[in-house]
Amino acid sequence: MQITVNDRQTLLDIAVIALGSAAGVFALAQRNGLPVTATLADGQTLNYELEDVVSPAVRSAYALRHICPATDIDPGEYKEL
Repeated sequence: MQITVNDRQTLLDIAVIALGSAAGVFALAQRNGLPVTATLADGQTLNYELEDVVSPAVRSAYALRHICPATDIDPGEYKEL
């Protein structure tokens, strides 16, 4: 399966959306050959398998409510806050 990264999404954001838990970040990183701290590009696609899903209930809830966290913020923007 594949998921497309949206602007400002981190691997952790994608793990929660696609796999239902932040704990899934390790499987997602390994499957895609990325470090867990990788900076993702808008439009980048990541692969995952259903066997990687940690919490189907959370995954379904995010999909049902169209929740798409995007928590990446650069240092300059952070300072402005």
